[in-house]
Amino acid sequence: MGSWTICPILLTREWHRGLQLKRRNNQKIAIVREKLMQQIQEIELISSIIGSAYEAILREDSWMAVLSNLTQLAKADSGSYVLINESAPKIVQSQNLDPSVLESYNKEFAAFDPFHGDIMRHSNKNVVHDRSEVDKDFIQNSVWFQEFYRLHRIHSIIALPLHNETGLAGSFNIQRVAGRDNFSEHEIRLINCLAPHFNRAHQIMGKIKMMRHEVMHEKMALETITTPILLIDEKSNIILASQAAQQIIRREPFLVLEKNRLLAYRNSGSFYFKFSNQPIEKLINRGANRKPLRVISLPLAPDSEFNKAFQRPLCMLILDDPEIIPASLSELLTELFKLTLSEARVCIALGSEGLTPQECSDVFGVSITTIRTQIRSIYGKVGVRRQADLVRLISLLHLTRSKT
Repeated sequence: MGSWTICPILLTREWHRGLQLKRRNNQKIAIVREKLMQQIQEIELISSIIGSAYEAILREDSWMAVLSNLTQLAKADSGSYVLINESAPKIVQSQNLDPSVLESYNKEFAAFDPFHGDIMRHSNKNVVHDRSEVDKDFIQNSVWFQEFYRLHRIHSIIALPLHNETGLAGSFNIQRVAGRDNFSEHEIRLINCLAPHFNRAHQIMGKIKMMRHEVMHEKMALETITTPILLIDEKSNIILASQAAQQIIRREPFLVLEKNRLLAYRNSGSFYFKFSNQPIEKLINRGANRKPLRVISLPLAPDSEFNKAFQRPLCMLILDDPEIIPASLSELLTELFKLTLSEARVCIALGSEGLTPQECSDVFGVSITTIRTQIRSIYGKVGVRRQADLVRLISLLHLTRSKT
């Protein structure tokens, strides 16, 4: 029988080839694994940044966490949160930024910042990169570049505009120092994809600030009202209560605030005062030798001073206590519905005396055109559509009672 002889040299070569192939494959796997880990870290950072941005809607100090993670994501050396008003930008928060640089910017060079004007002109841009916005001639003639930029060894800046409904409100700026490369296209793309989230969060934050301002204005207006009233929303939650209403609730043991709603206890049980689309009243018995408390529910007109767009619809609860000297009907109408004195006079004539518009014109000695204009204003402020509805509303407000 014949025999096969395998050459040791051939075996050695095949073994070396196999070993090299395995090493190359391991290297490729290591590179892929490293890139994958880098992408996972970027995704985690982006997720954290977006979360912090939406947290900042209610907690403005969360913008600092956004800035910190944004600086890390773009491998920047420092970052700053800039607010921009009509005159010049101002750094209000910073990350790894030398205090001397911050002070120099705010005191001397903010007005010369060319990217402030460029961002304002290109408010539709998500990212402004200094290296793509200016040329060498501009750099040589710019106070900003020659006296600030180079003095503080800044090499490259990315500005990320933050917009609101009325224009630019601020920006995130991240910087690299001299000796480092420009921001890469990949890093700019990462920041660019975050811009819509920042702008959306900034817009919502602006709207919430506006809503808080409106509520504060509403609360201050309510504090001047002497009539005991509460404002409740569509889910019957109490929005605001006048001082007079709060005093009655504290004084009367059968009235309780529970889960932000007004609860009344009676012999037959308890009930919540609920939102109503129609004017209604409830009588609450307070026992022997005491007159019942009347609670009048009136839906607020869309044009009411208390009916804000973000709270609509609202309903007014009037706690009518006969043991307290009541205001006159004219005072109630001017206080609750912001009618003028002449409008209140016409409203009473229409609602309680049953006069026609022409009769009001004859009685008050004004033109029928003026009366009709006042009637349209009254209907809008009070929230009724016809005279019969006005008569019903006036009847709920104690026509015969007057201040003594």
